[in-house]
Amino acid sequence: MKILMVVESLRDGGKQRRLVELLRVFSAEGNHRVLVLFLKKDVHFNEIYDLPGIEFCFLNRKFRSDPRVFF
Repeated sequence: MKILMVVESLRDGGKQRRLVELLRVFSAEGNHRVLVLFLKKDVHFNEIYDLPGIEFCFLNRKFRSDPRVFF
């Protein structure tokens, strides 16, 4: 199964910790291809880079509600 997750950043917080735990589960199962799309390059959970089967992509925005990200 292919999964795309779009997240602004992975700073300290509850939602971000839950996303990291979900990525760990997907990585452990091994039958999912996951792409995490970050809208800011602000990652406080560096251990996610070591998870196998998880890809990461960073997009830069000019301002918060920049619609050009989706093009």
